[in-house]
Amino acid sequence: YPAAAKANRVQGTVRLSFTVAIDGTVKDVEAVSGDPLLTQAAVDAVRQWVYAPARLNDVPAEVMTGTSINFTLPDGPQPN
Repeated sequence: YPAAAKANRVQGTVRLSFTVAIDGTVKDVEAVSGDPLLTQAAVDAVRQWVYAPARLNDVPAEVMTGTSINFTLPDGPQPN
């Protein structure tokens, strides 16, 4: 959890788009929406993910996809 966001009690959802490369690594991560105090932490986390590569006609293929990362403080409200 980003220290500045925690200190300011910022919570919320960051929506990201990214590409899964043919080797399963994540590249081209971009924040689509979310509080600026949370977006870099979400981008950094997703860049560490590794997927089983998608396959098209049994050949590894790049795929564009997205995800949402929820940041919730332990005593805060749950995101919608």
